[in-house]
Amino acid sequence: MRIDLVSDFACPWCYVGRRRLAAALAERPALPAEIHWHPFELNPDIPAGGVARERWWRERFGSPERLAGMLGQLVAVGLDLDIDFDFTAIEVQPNTRLAHELMHLAARPPPPPQRPPPDLPRQIPPRPPNEGPAHPG
Repeated sequence: MRIDLVSDFACPWCYVGRRRLAAALAERPALPAEIHWHPFELNPDIPAGGVARERWWRERFGSPERLAGMLGQLVAVGLDLDIDFDFTAIEVQPNTRLAHELMHLAARPPPPPQRPPPDLPRQIPPRPPNEGPAHPG
């Protein structure tokens, strides 16, 4: 079974979804699953160096009461999945573009090994047997 998973590295709900998917697949070990990851940059407007998390939350979610309710729900869901979210420890909301690019590069097959041309001289000449070190020292 092919599963296409669209996710952002900095999205806590995406992390919850991955954990739930892993649990579901663990309940059906005989079911072959092929997961294909796809990037989704949740916040492409965040500058490359990120933004202060508190400011970003305020601008994105509005009132502190609304934010507290949303985070409380997320923490409760996380605890059910053995995820210990600690949002107070996060000072910067990151831009995830480079993480997605790295994941894309890591998913590419490696290039075939290359052999040096046969007429390329060796960098270090071989030592004759039973002779001392190649470099006096």
